[in-house]
Parts: sequence; structure tokens; C-alpha cells
Amino acid sequence: MTVWIDPVGGTYGVCAKDGNPGIPSHEKAWTLAPQLRFDLQAAAPTDAAGRVVAAAFDPEGTLTPDSITPLLLVSRSADRIGLVKTDDGWGYEIAPNP
Repeated sequence: MTVWIDPVGGTYGVCAKDGNPGIPSHEKAWTLAPQLRFDLQAAAPTDAAGRVVAAAFDPEGTLTPDSITPLLLVSRSADRIGLVKTDDGWGYEIAPNP
């Protein structure tokens, strides 16, 4: 499974990972509130549709650690929250004003 974002369009969603033929995609997508935007903190890979791959999961459901794209959610008032690695390096958390 892939979690993707479209920073320009303000959409995000989940879909089957590219290269899994025969698996129905059952793709789901959502749109950010108009006052929010994605702010990528580093270059990131894209999927076949040109969307940024924010995270990828192996077939058994394990998060691929090197697949996490550093990003922030930023509001019009410049409030920020980020997806950051935990101090012990074993997980990720949402942090205010990273």
C-alpha cells in the first residue's frame, strides 16, 4: 500500500503499491481543508500518477522505514505540524511546530 500526496492539488490518499498486478486498487482520496497546505521538506519519489509517495507499506503491512517523506502541514496563519521520526528511531509521530 502507498500513502500519496499531491502538494499542488491539496489532495492525499491511499492505493495499492505500483507493481502489484491483479490487485484491485480500491483507491481512496481526500482533500485538505482550504486553509491547509503540504510543505515537503525533501525531494521525494513519485508514483505512476505523478503523486508524491509519502509512505509505503510492504505486503505484510510493515511500514517501509526509508519510505517516509518528511513533510509539514502548514496553515494560513503559519501554524505547522510535522511527521517526524521518534527519538528512538523506531517509529514516527506528529509533532507541533517541528
